[in-house]
Amino acid sequence: LDEFLPFFEATKLSFWWLPEVNSMCRIRAAELGTRETNGEAVRAGRAGGLNLAFRIDSYESPADSAVKLMEARKGECKEMVNFIVLPSPYYEGAFRFEAAYHQGYFIAFRPPTGLRIVPHIDNSESNCVIDFALIDFQHMFKFIELEEVLRAAMQNVANWMPLDLLKLDGNVQAYFTNILGAPIWEDEDFQTYFSGHFDTWEYRTELRSVRLRTREERLGLELSSVATPEQMAQKIVNAAADVLTRLPWRAVRHSFEILLRRGSSEVSALLLRMEAKRKLIGVLGGVLASAQTDADLEAPPLGAIAGLAHQVHLVSGDPGLAKARDEALDLLVRHASTAVDEAEQAGRPLDLDVVDFAALIALPGMAERSDSLLQLMKFKLMKATMQEQVRVLDAAATSGAVSLTKAMASAVADALENAKEEELGSAVKALVKTDLHDTKCNETLQRCMLSMDTDDLALCVAALANRGNTSPGLAEATAALVARGPLARRVPSDRLLSLAVGATKTDVIAGVLQNVAQAAAATLKDFSIADIIRLLLAVAKAKGKPLPAEAKATLFSEAASMLGPMLHR
Repeated sequence: LDEFLPFFEATKLSFWWLPEVNSMCRIRAAELGTRETNGEAVRAGRAGGLNLAFRIDSYESPADSAVKLMEARKGECKEMVNFIVLPSPYYEGAFRFEAAYHQGYFIAFRPPTGLRIVPHIDNSESNCVIDFALIDFQHMFKFIELEEVLRAAMQNVANWMPLDLLKLDGNVQAYFTNILGAPIWEDEDFQTYFSGHFDTWEYRTELRSVRLRTREERLGLELSSVATPEQMAQKIVNAAADVLTRLPWRAVRHSFEILLRRGSSEVSALLLRMEAKRKLIGVLGGVLASAQTDADLEAPPLGAIAGLAHQVHLVSGDPGLAKARDEALDLLVRHASTAVDEAEQAGRPLDLDVVDFAALIALPGMAERSDSLLQLMKFKLMKATMQEQVRVLDAAATSGAVSLTKAMASAVADALENAKEEELGSAVKALVKTDLHDTKCNETLQRCMLSMDTDDLALCVAALANRGNTSPGLAEATAALVARGPLARRVPSDRLLSLAVGATKTDVIAGVLQNVAQAAAATLKDFSIADIIRLLLAVAKAKGKPLPAEAKATLFSEAASMLGPMLHR
């Protein structure tokens, strides 16, 4: 275990007790020499050396600064290097180190590796440790962990190491004999240890061999267990760029999934998530390149590329992040296009499932290839479930893939008659956006309108009304929407405007106009100036039963209070 000695020597601390106040001292790095000591380690009875110090640099906060090493001769820099040793009120034999000239500020260990000076109040929620035990240097070897010994034994091993060779290593044998005072473990014991530390070691029973996982493997395993956007962002930001570049694509996809979830609204958390997204987007090119050239990494299939591109497309933020996002999206689209070209030239179906196909269709430039994509996926699309077909229909309609939209609209319309009740709402919502199969939409809307979300029902009513629909089905759906009561905060501003415009094209939805006017008056700040003007014109031109005077007056009054000051500038 001699090779561990330099580390312990370099981290050895000693006290220089001061006479001014009881228990006042300086904490010195015992083995680090200075100019005053001519590079030699400090000795007992001799002042000087490098001391742990409390100095707030310009980039630090007084409430949280790093411990510094500062050279200080006798009587110098005492406001920064002098500490008071206090007994811990909680742990027998442990001590606290308070800055002598800054009451309430203590040396603190912040996991995993931080040594800080922080203000401390007992029973606070801080994760810092301020109580320390003093250990005689002679007992240093007892603080060597088994992992450190095993790592040292495998430092020159590129891959797998037989367990027999590991047991024969001198440091491993010395650790069990001198530190643990026990015989070296049997195979089963090592297997249990490696299984319990699977994030660091991979053990193969059939080979009786072990290997140390790479940094990217360990990071990938860590990321797979993260559940919150803030935790994920912190790990991504802390990770080295070269390690991120060699991450498996599955880990990158999982990271994006977590980062895109709703997180804390605090400014610091928002900035952290934004930086993590920027960093992750920045290494995507390297991730794809590594996957293509490294035999140890799995190349992402077309479906994974489409999914990653969809996740990148959802990222929003400052202009700098938007630029990085667009560059990464362009790279992913080129990879996806190459895969589509190869499938088309070979005359074989695309190797991806229907859900990933929906993500592929949404990518820039894919709508123009609607005809060929339909042919490459036709068999899978026709065999897909209703939910999968609806997802593709929605993506195709949104991206403007005309031929694919028509094909999927027909498939969904044909499947409506035998669809489950819980599938009808999403199906009619997707179908009504296409301006196709309105008769089917009307019929289906009557079957599912009572179970639909208010916003979805409003979308369907508005879409049909804007096409001048006068069917009894639309009238019944409108009555169901009116029965939902106030629409404010339940239906967004663009939907309210669409309902108002729809009322100018058919009198069938006149009954909901009062609800629309009341909701718009209550949420008028959510509308743009142009949309307010369009709303007022639509309300004034609505067909059928006129809007009640009170509702109309309230809406116009709210609009006047917003538009008036602008008109008088």
